[in-house]
Amino acid sequence: MEPSTTESEPLEQPPGPASDERIPVEPEVGAALLLSGNYSRTLADRVFSALSQEEIGRVTAGLLRLKALPEAQIERMWNRLTALFTGDWRDEEDLVGFIRSVLRKGVRDEAPLQPVQKLAILLMALPPEVATGMTARVTAGLDRTGMIELTREMAHLLHYATPAVQERVVGEFRAFCESRSLQSVGFMHGTWMEIEAERLVRRYTASAADLVQRLWVAPAEPLQMFADSARNHPERTAASLCAFAYEPAAYVYIPRNGRLATFRACLSGEACDFLDTSIGVESSGLPEPFGSPLRKEIVLREFLHRFYLEQMKHIPVVMQ
Repeated sequence: MEPSTTESEPLEQPPGPASDERIPVEPEVGAALLLSGNYSRTLADRVFSALSQEEIGRVTAGLLRLKALPEAQIERMWNRLTALFTGDWRDEEDLVGFIRSVLRKGVRDEAPLQPVQKLAILLMALPPEVATGMTARVTAGLDRTGMIELTREMAHLLHYATPAVQERVVGEFRAFCESRSLQSVGFMHGTWMEIEAERLVRRYTASAADLVQRLWVAPAEPLQMFADSARNHPERTAASLCAFAYEPAAYVYIPRNGRLATFRACLSGEACDFLDTSIGVESSGLPEPFGSPLRKEIVLREFLHRFYLEQMKHIPVVMQ
């Protein structure tokens, strides 16, 4: 059903808390602690460019409050924050996103999902007539311990499944499948992809707008797409589910509105006007675009790959 590295599981992470104690962390103090604890000038610049003036003021106030706290309390707050972080500590984009999340949403005790939990969510998301056969295909390759873990998580989901979590995991699975399917597709590098996207939007505005509408604007039906895949291609879907859950993952999940915002950031102002007029999207309602080359590449590759396939009926030989 995108290349790179996963946002779901950190590759490297400081040690977590030694106990289950949950010390309160004010959003301003948490954001200030993350900024100062990972401080670099480039990270600070990225954070400040992503925040409003009011939010920067809150970080400033948090730094002053942080300065007055005892070291032991700061260490416990740090341990709590690092235990909740689900990104890559070496990726500034992940850190910026986490700092913004802490400042805007507070510190939430949402532990990252384990692979077997994601697999259970996907199986439980399928219609009953499809889920039975798909679950049998998946469990056929598991040992007793694996079957117990999966069944336990499925039983838990009967009572605690949430549509938002379900939609995100289906989106992650789609990103994982895309990363595998696009690995063999040759594309030009970053700047050339931006130039090509600009050219296509200007020259084929209606077709580009229609594709953007279907990719990132129109109401998504990820669950229906997933169910159709499981119904029409059961063996391939089962193999992908097992790989998603039990093999090292290499994907980046970017929500649809984040993809649209990032794509617009790759275009000139004039090309954005062409696109916005055609799809009727208010840019003020979009989130901050991703600035990292990695995520820009993912979004551009998705657009160009689909455009070439649908409009030109092939993937051209392009510069590597």
